[in-house]
Amino acid sequence: MIRSFQKLFYLSLCIFAGLGLRSTYASEDALTMELGALATDFAAIVEKKGGGPVAIGEFSASSEVKASIGPRIQLVLAEQFRMLKIAVDSENYRYEVKGDYQPYVDRESGLLGVKLVGRLIDRDTAEPLAEKPTGRFVFGAETVPMMLGLNTKTHPNANPIELSREFERARKNPKADIQQTLIRADSSSPFAIEILVKSGSDYKPRSIETDAKGRPLVPIKNSEVYGIRLHNKAAFETAVELQIDGINCFAFSEKKLKYWILAPGKITDVIGWHKNDQKSLEFKVVDFPETAAAKLQFKPSSSIGLITASFNASWDDESKRPSDEPKLSNRGTGFGAEIDVKTRQVNRTIGQTRSTISVRYER
Repeated sequence: MIRSFQKLFYLSLCIFAGLGLRSTYASEDALTMELGALATDFAAIVEKKGGGPVAIGEFSASSEVKASIGPRIQLVLAEQFRMLKIAVDSENYRYEVKGDYQPYVDRESGLLGVKLVGRLIDRDTAEPLAEKPTGRFVFGAETVPMMLGLNTKTHPNANPIELSREFERARKNPKADIQQTLIRADSSSPFAIEILVKSGSDYKPRSIETDAKGRPLVPIKNSEVYGIRLHNKAAFETAVELQIDGINCFAFSEKKLKYWILAPGKITDVIGWHKNDQKSLEFKVVDFPETAAAKLQFKPSSSIGLITASFNASWDDESKRPSDEPKLSNRGTGFGAEIDVKTRQVNRTIGQTRSTISVRYER
């Protein structure tokens, strides 16, 4: 049975407070900003070459990263190109952008983050076009764990060096705290997730396994429908960014949204891609042509199969800000049946990422 511990709220307008390598980011995370810079560089080359539509190809992870958030990179990059008035077309295009990313220690700062490299390819000549280095260094608690599939617990006041050390710890020891069907980044963390698999009209938590490196794994068979149970045992309200195969679960919503909001001490279930205030589309494991990534016209990836939940404190007025929150200015998941899920919109200020939990459903 789906547990209705609270009404499920979601967020539309927010200020995302992310501690970055060089500055404080508002409204955008570090990945979006770096992809915006990459798109700007490539757009200038496209315009210099006479213009034309761009296709967004696959961004693959290094072999160390078991599952990929390539679809999120593709989606954000496509949005950045459209903002720059560059047409994005996966079939009739003159240029293609593709790339890869991997863990990387920045030489200047010594911080562990992610190096993202993009390539702009001329379709006629099959040659890469570049007038400057395309590598972008991505850093931040809201981006690095999600991109690398890490399980982390970070303090909102952590400085970049402390964050880097936590990323390195999680990279070298990717195990999570597993208690029966609950997954936490750390045994002391107040945040957890469970994976629920539908059986008849009921959703039941599925047992957690681990892969060869001890990372959480919940096998889900083809055609099975599933949901994610979010646990917030903190004394403050929490905003959760939930991604499936690198795609935010609001990607197909009629509104531009990002977070689920959980009241203090509450548990709630997310059982599908949000559509509107009354409807969602079930999370269902399907062959690639029917996946959410394919519906967004992305190319197949051999490394999808990752569920990631990032937990942040949230508040609707300053009196509710947590005291420790710094003050800042080939398979995948597609669609099952349309289901009734009542939600309503709220406005919140979002604090820094405190925990990221990743679980794979593909071996």
